[in-house]
Amino acid sequence: MVNKIKYYFQCLDKMKELQGKRAVSTNKIEQINLNIEIRRLENILVDYDFIIDNILNDEERKYLLLRYRKNISIKKLEAILNKSATSLHRLENSIITKFN
Repeated sequence: MVNKIKYYFQCLDKMKELQGKRAVSTNKIEQINLNIEIRRLENILVDYDFIIDNILNDEERKYLLLRYRKNISIKKLEAILNKSATSLHRLENSIITKFN
């Protein structure tokens, strides 16, 4: 289940990479292929974006950003969010449930 969350951030990174390549590409065929791949990723990300924007609360969104985007450990998150490791695991389980 955590893999879905990691996959989301991997897709975001890949899409940004492809957008950068498209911006500097002068080859029309390459641009078309990059556009196709970007659209494919956008189709994958739309469901995740809906969950993040409309279903998760602010605390859950902050946790996702810190834990999976910034790769901050649970130990450091305890201090940042002023929560115990147990509370953070419960929070993560809640997020995972919402992604299923």
